[in-house]
Formats: sequence, C-alpha cells, structure tokens
Amino acid sequence: MLITTHITQQGLQYLIPSSHPRPHEISRSAALNASTICHNLHVSRYATPDLTKLGLYDLVIFCDDSLSMGHQKRFDKLKTVVRRIARIGSAYNPAGITIRFMNATNDGGFNGIITEEQVETCLDQVHLRRGTPLGTKLFQKVVQPLIVQKARSWELTKPVVVSVVTDGMPSEEDKDTLKHTILATKNELLKLSTPNGGNYGPSAVVFQIARVGTSRSAESFVKSLEDDPDINDLVFCTDESLDWALDKAGDQFNTWVSDSIPRHGV
Repeated sequence: MLITTHITQQGLQYLIPSSHPRPHEISRSAALNASTICHNLHVSRYATPDLTKLGLYDLVIFCDDSLSMGHQKRFDKLKTVVRRIARIGSAYNPAGITIRFMNATNDGGFNGIITEEQVETCLDQVHLRRGTPLGTKLFQKVVQPLIVQKARSWELTKPVVVSVVTDGMPSEEDKDTLKHTILATKNELLKLSTPNGGNYGPSAVVFQIARVGTSRSAESFVKSLEDDPDINDLVFCTDESLDWALDKAGDQFNTWVSDSIPRHGV
C-alpha cells in the first residue's frame, strides 16, 4: 500500500503507527471516490496516489497580507490558490484546512475550511496591512500554537504541511528569521516524544514556500531559501511564481501541494 510505504519512508511510524486505522480509511475512501475526485480536481487516476497521501496531513496555509499584495491583483491570485488547496484538501481530508494571515488579528477561527464559499468568507474579512514580518508571525501564529504546543501536549496526531505564500522580502525582522523559524521547528520536533514512543522527528512538518507576483526581491528570497544548505532539505520552494502555475499549468496546479511531500526518506 502506497500510504503505509510513505509512512515508513518518512519516519512517521511513531506518529501514525501500523495499528492506526487512518491509512486504511484514507485508502479505502480514495478508492471508493476515485472517479468523483478525479472529476472534481480535473486530474487523471495516475495523479491520485500522490494526492491520496494528503489525507495523512493537516494542511495549513500561511498567507502574506501586506499592502503590496494589493498590486498586480496578487491578493486575487492568493484567493484562487487558497480555494484550490481547500478543494484538494477536502477531497482527502474531511477536517479541512487551516488558514492564517501574517498581519490579520481576526483569523484565529479560520479552521476546518472545506468549501470555496468558506474560503471567500474568510478572505473577505482580511484587510491588507503594512509590514512583512514573515518569519516572526509564522512562528507566533502557526509554529507555536498549531505544531509545537500540540506536540508538547500530544495533541499533534498528524504531520503538517505548511504552505507559505508571499510576494516579497520580509521586513521588520532579520532576513534570516524565517530560516531560524524553520530550523527551530524541526529541532523542537526532534526532541518531543509522541504518545506512541519515539520522537516526532523532522518529517512531522513540511514547509512549502511559494510566491505570487513578479517581484525580483521575492524571487531572490525564495531562491536563497532553496539554496541554503542548512534548510534546503527541510523546505520545498517553487521555482516559478504561482501566477505562472495558475495561468499556464492549469489543472496541473492541483498536484502542486502533494509535490511538496517527499517521496523518499529524509
């Protein structure tokens, strides 16, 4: 079974032990609903094995809501990205996705998002604000409450995919703050034990960094993360902007989230 092989290869067996019913339930549901999922996501059956792995993960989208997101219809692009991810996530994970924004103060309840209508309701409540403290806010709003604190209290029952979508260089913080946040998350999970014995380990969270817009500084920043030897095995960075993925890749974009999940052991 592809899912159980993935669990073993990624070292997730202490988080999802072989006796856990979830892998079987995910595989069974995906098989029963394969035709509907392929139709709704506009993907072939050949793409579904990789997408099925998403059922093992909690999906968190961390969105840049700085003022510059108002340029070039970047926030509209972001809305499309989040709608697509919600559609993909709900196909394999009935718990839905979690959305957090960098600057918003009213996003604490954006949990369990399943439908595109729910996405619209959430995003319509967000107003763009000054500043891009990307690493600082990722730590405060995602890493601490949704990953580390849950792991400490044994409430982290799934690995997590964190998709970070931004349009520019961070501001109001050191340029390496995002890097340090990623490293701190991994190091903390290496130390924390699961209820099933063993530690959570580095595969318990996957960071995916993507950009919207045509900012050269954003392109350079994401490239620097991808090339950084300290974290390049901890993050998945998109080579192209999501504008390209949406406009050119079309329905192939639906495999973008699953592509961030390693296919081999870390």
